[in-house]
Amino acid sequence: MSGKKRKGGNKTQPDSYINLVTALINLVLAVILLYEKLKS
Repeated sequence: MSGKKRKGGNKTQPDSYINLVTALINLVLAVILLYEKLKS
């Protein structure tokens, strides 16, 4: 385990931030679709 990975401190890389936001949006959409399917 090398300690050089966190050189930027608390800065989040733009790519990983975009991936996180996309994953959250996908999760919300999946929950909404599941709820609609179970409701009908």
